[in-house]
Amino acid sequence: MADTLRVEIECWRSAEFLCKNIRDEPHGDCG
Repeated sequence: MADTLRVEIECWRSAEFLCKNIRDEPHGDCG
């Protein structure tokens, strides 16, 4: 379960990183 949570956090951080680099492209993960 901890592994899944860690994966989700990594995914969220990656999405945030992409969001900062690509603001023009609205994405569901950008929140």
